[in-house]
Amino acid sequence: MLESLQSFFASTSWAQSVAGMVILFAGAAIVHLFMRRLVLRVLGKLLALTEFGQDQDLRRHNFVARLAHAVPAAVVMYGVEAVPALPASIVKVVQNVATAYIILTLVLAASTILDAINAVYTRKGLAAVRPIKGYLQVIKIAGFIVAAVLTLAALVDRSPVILLSGLGAMAAVLILVFQDTLLSFVASVQISSSQMIRVGDWVQVPKLDVDGTVIDIALYHITVRNWDMTLTTIPVRKFIGEPFKNWRGMFETGSRRIKRSLYLDQTSVKFVEAAWVRKSKSDTIIGPFLSSIGPVAPTTTNSALFREYLEWHLRRDPNVDDTMRLMLRTTDPTPTGIPLEIYCFSRETEGLPYEKLQSGIFDHALAVMPRFGLSVFQAR
Repeated sequence: MLESLQSFFASTSWAQSVAGMVILFAGAAIVHLFMRRLVLRVLGKLLALTEFGQDQDLRRHNFVARLAHAVPAAVVMYGVEAVPALPASIVKVVQNVATAYIILTLVLAASTILDAINAVYTRKGLAAVRPIKGYLQVIKIAGFIVAAVLTLAALVDRSPVILLSGLGAMAAVLILVFQDTLLSFVASVQISSSQMIRVGDWVQVPKLDVDGTVIDIALYHITVRNWDMTLTTIPVRKFIGEPFKNWRGMFETGSRRIKRSLYLDQTSVKFVEAAWVRKSKSDTIIGPFLSSIGPVAPTTTNSALFREYLEWHLRRDPNVDDTMRLMLRTTDPTPTGIPLEIYCFSRETEGLPYEKLQSGIFDHALAVMPRFGLSVFQAR
């Protein structure tokens, strides 16, 4: 039986080639299994003992495992020459395919390294000011383009220089195809250099109905988590061509503006009487204010005195930033009364404390108005 098989293989060249290819690919599979089960496990345990291996982001982007896939391909590429009676054309095709696979494996491993670099960089405080995700994506695109040229050159067995020389005629087509990428890259450079937007900024784009916090800045788009917890992705170039509001300055200064009006009933505005002043000085709410301002002129109106009181009250509030502009004024009378605008800055910038302070200011203003003989306008 054995002698007959030996004579069959000796007399049949194609059988030798098939058997050799089976042995070659079986060997490549064994090498791949060896790399995964032994080398990668041992290497993983050794890396786990180092600071590099204990980093979760780096472990998640395991580029070593991707590189391991190139080893079986290298076995096939160099071992195919040892297959007996295999035509030279088939040897060349197998080597070209193996070379293309190795190139693809290397570029994917490089892409994984860039992902790991971005993950580590994101943990640093500088990432919010100068994100590098867009630049890394550009490097990825360039790497994949180069890999595509090299892969194609390997498959057709031609020099990459010949293929690249032909790309000159396709420049216009490439620019058209990658128009969005080029525009987005330019916009990303402008945003990064001018620091127009950072991760964590509160931005508003009224035209696009966007109002929320920036959670990601990529090459093509910026992701915003709106206050209703929905996600909006906006092309990067929109932030160059469309008007938007960035509230970062408010958080940097630690002050947030309060600008709101209440409407006085015009019929309740009158001159202040001396008897009222004497009586009100004993009032527990407005008495300290009246005692601090001295004599009140007979031509003073209750609305003017009310404005002075609110300013006095706001300057005593520790949550109101008295170093910023603090102003109370009446604007043009309207059919719904005289607008009394309160303009000041809160030391609270976060939403809930800010709204509580603003509501408390106007609650106090509405409650103290009757003590000055004023009433708020209210449709009846």
